[in-house]
Amino acid sequence: WLTVKLKPATCISGTVKNNKGEAVSGAKVKMDVSVPFLWLAMKAGEIETETDSKGEFKLHNVPIRCFSFVSTESNI
Repeated sequence: WLTVKLKPATCISGTVKNNKGEAVSGAKVKMDVSVPFLWLAMKAGEIETETDSKGEFKLHNVPIRCFSFVSTESNI
């Protein structure tokens, strides 16, 4: 028998818009994933995707309560 234990995860989605309120396609959306270490949070990896033609993104398999921030980058 094989027992597989998975940690709880979720999905985060949204839309990236510029300062005119227009959707931004091809923007990188990155989330740093951290884990607790003593009294600090250490970076354990990152989850990254790009927005589609409507500026929408979806980050899959995000560990619940184990992230620090979401940032976006684009050549707007």
